[in-house]
Amino acid sequence: MPTYVILMNLTEQGVKNIKEAPERIEAVAKALEAAGG
Repeated sequence: MPTYVILMNLTEQGVKNIKEAPERIEAVAKALEAAGG
């Protein structure tokens, strides 16, 4: 199973959004998996 590393810079608001909406991260992971990744 491949492992992906994502590097990003976040603003303060971006950090809050990630903490408030972890389901978005799961949705991205599922989309990557569906795309063959």
